[in-house]
Amino acid sequence: MIEVKNLTVNYGAISALQGVSLRIHQGDIVSLIGANGAGKTTTLKAISGLLKCRSGEVLFQGRNIWAETFPMGGRTRSSSWAFPRCRKGG
Repeated sequence: MIEVKNLTVNYGAISALQGVSLRIHQGDIVSLIGANGAGKTTTLKAISGLLKCRSGEVLFQGRNIWAETFPMGGRTRSSSWAFPRCRKGG
């Protein structure tokens, strides 16, 4: 199971996602549907670690995949952030 809890992402001063939470069980087929600019791509990029998040966590089978895989946050050449650890409260 993948669980996202209270994901928040900002682009500078603009809040792109606020408090996004979802739970996906093994075998589920999921689609994100919404208007242009609704945050679909931002949600997927944040979950996968391609965007730095302001707060929240992503759990896989009950374990925080960001904190355990890259405890200090990682960087790649193609992206400024990969698998960041979300900061709590700001």
